[in-house]
Amino acid sequence: MATKPKKVRKSKKNTKASPKKNKPAKDYSASLYCSGGNLPKKLGKELLKLESVLKTPVWILMQNSVRGPYFSLNSKVWNLFVSDEKKLEKNKPIAIVINSPGGDAKSAYKIARMLHQRCGSFNAYIPKYAKSAATLLSLGAKEIYMGEHAELGPLDVQMYDPDRERICSALDTVHSLASLRAFALESLDGTMELMLRRTRKKVDSVISPTMHFVAEMVAPLFNKIDVIEFTKMSRILKVAEDYAKRLLYFHNVSEKADKMASHLVEHYPEHGFFIGREEAAGMGLPIIKSRQEVDDIMDNIYHLLDSNTVVAFGQIKELQISK
Repeated sequence: MATKPKKVRKSKKNTKASPKKNKPAKDYSASLYCSGGNLPKKLGKELLKLESVLKTPVWILMQNSVRGPYFSLNSKVWNLFVSDEKKLEKNKPIAIVINSPGGDAKSAYKIARMLHQRCGSFNAYIPKYAKSAATLLSLGAKEIYMGEHAELGPLDVQMYDPDRERICSALDTVHSLASLRAFALESLDGTMELMLRRTRKKVDSVISPTMHFVAEMVAPLFNKIDVIEFTKMSRILKVAEDYAKRLLYFHNVSEKADKMASHLVEHYPEHGFFIGREEAAGMGLPIIKSRQEVDDIMDNIYHLLDSNTVVAFGQIKELQISK
């Protein structure tokens, strides 16, 4: 009887996929300065995405109120920008993403002026906030894009008061005189009305004692005003207003620019006042509406800035690193 041939087992092929080569990971930074060395990855991706969508170079000026050499717009930040100005291509406009609590009006003005000289013009993109001197910087932009929850701020200058040991607005001093003047006039009107009704005499008979009474009442308040301090604060506010006018002149007729600058300095009751995009557009600033793609990116940046402390300046850089 013939024996059946043994079945030869076929060796199983190695079906395991060969290990893939590690793709280089990406980090992101800024050309002038970046706290910690790198930007948060998600933020870096969104900023590069914005650059791709806008088809224009994107620079950033991002700060927060945490203490440090670059925590506000100051001369050190200006020195960073001017040290690298040759990397800005001549007469090629850029977009600058601003997130800053503000700082020195002169430094903000010089940065805006330098961008005009090198690039011809620039557009400002504000995902979260650009307050005080950062608002001033934005005024030099040809167009300003503000995210849904973004805010600008008044141009009242902040000063350290050694007596109160806190930061105060220059408007506090200037507005105090205006408030006292209004109070004095209201007191005069009210007292005159009362005197005429009570005495039933003519105006000529009661005007002199009424004025004397009101003057005696408000004199102690006016005597507390430091004339030298008042003059100093008025001059500081005038400096901020004149810088604003000069930046607005780049894209506006002088009458319109003067009105907008004065409004930003004098109209608001406190330094932290919220100026949203609708109000900014209403006063005449060049607030633009953008397409949905840009809106989505700016919204993403807004939320990323909420969860990250970022201080960075310059053009976005993509860094290749090995895992």
